[in-house]
Amino acid sequence: MSGARLAVAMDFTTVESFRGALEKLDGLPVVLKVGLRTMPFLSLDEMKELAERFDLFVDAKLHDIPTQVAEAAQVWESVGARYLTVHLSGGHAMLSLAAQAVRADRMKVAGVSVLTSLNGGDLGDLGVVPADCASQVVRLIRLGLRAGIRTFVCSVGELAALREELVEDFDDVEFITPGLVMGSEGAHSDQSRVFTVEDALREGADVLVMGRSIWKSADPRKAAAAVIEKLARA
Repeated sequence: MSGARLAVAMDFTTVESFRGALEKLDGLPVVLKVGLRTMPFLSLDEMKELAERFDLFVDAKLHDIPTQVAEAAQVWESVGARYLTVHLSGGHAMLSLAAQAVRADRMKVAGVSVLTSLNGGDLGDLGVVPADCASQVVRLIRLGLRAGIRTFVCSVGELAALREELVEDFDDVEFITPGLVMGSEGAHSDQSRVFTVEDALREGADVLVMGRSIWKSADPRKAAAAVIEKLARA
């Protein structure tokens, strides 16, 4: 068995749509990912309630001076979040202080490498040399490892390169893979590097993030349950 888990992205823009979607997941063993679109209308008390019902994944993608990020991490740890994202491009000092600010057995600081909306051309525009997503992901994750981070967010497409480049560390870290679709679904407009659940399992992903594929299905609860069953059989 793979031990992989499903994280469902809750990217809703109204309280009503969020709560309606939440009820469809009640009782399912999913990680609940709350992102930037939804966080503004949820209080810390409401986030605490979510953390009592699900493993809460706060996708804040923090990137600021080290003390700001570390103190924000402590707030989210106190709320009960199990995962909190920070940008690896924030640098060693920021990453190191964030990792040290919380207990790893309570909350995992997850380092975001290269967003799945970006491609090589975008990296070139940013001055990254070589302008290659896999090379940049490997570089950023090496930085994260040196800073004490052990959970990373990257595209499924980079896992093979990471397995090759990080032989000694690969089995000791956790990989979260966004940008996933079901079966032969096409890519969404804001994703450049898209893969399937089967791709993610084959490459050894630990937490598989899905959003639109779940919520645009005829029966979101049934769709989420089907993915959970597939992960359990893998």
